[in-house]
Amino acid sequence: MNLVLPLPMSRRIEKVNSHLQREIAVIIDQEVELPENVLVTVTRVDTSPDLKNAKVFVTVLCPG
Repeated sequence: MNLVLPLPMSRRIEKVNSHLQREIAVIIDQEVELPENVLVTVTRVDTSPDLKNAKVFVTVLCPG
């Protein structure tokens, strides 16, 4: 049985993604004026291996 251990760099990127996700959520919560009853969630962050770019995935729920 061969075990494949994650590379240290991929673990680092996972930590960066998680940190960015939390911080972006806080910024949206504190700095963006949203209409009442609108929920915004940062669902995922994907950072490039060189940490120069990141894609931020956001879900917005509005009452009908």
